Amino acid sequence: MEATAQHDQTRQLWTYFASGQRAKVEEALQKLRAGFERLVVTWGFVPNETGLGILSTFRDQGYELWWFTGPIDKAREEWVRRDNRPDSQLFDGQMANIGRAKHALNSLYAETTIQTLEADGSRMPSEAIEARIISYQTQRHGQES
Repeated sequence: MEATAQHDQTRQLWTYFASGQRAKVEEALQKLRAGFERLVVTWGFVPNETGLGILSTFRDQGYELWWFTGPIDKAREEWVRRDNRPDSQLFDGQMANIGRAKHALNSLYAETTIQTLEADGSRMPSEAIEARIISYQTQRHGQES
């Protein structure tokens, strides 16, 4: 699937959810997953009622939610550098949003948070992230049996 199509699907998902069309959200999530044994969906979101509602719907549809974290000061520095931004005002606003939603986010990501950025700027390799997720899934599914 092309990045543009994925972006359009994410935008449509947001529109459905914001307008209270939960059945359309569920249908869109099922279409998104169709044809994939394993699927990763990533996107930035504002952790407000709409954003948290979409995450809950993803979870209710069987998606696993993962939160990647790191030291805020280093994340701010990397964000400004990566996007060549003149300042960190947008980043700081998002961090304030995350702070206000901390309790709700913790309930969604209690067991599925990985520190992927270190204070020195190094990042966890994607292979290590994948191994951590697979290990978690293996343990979880072993406990369900």
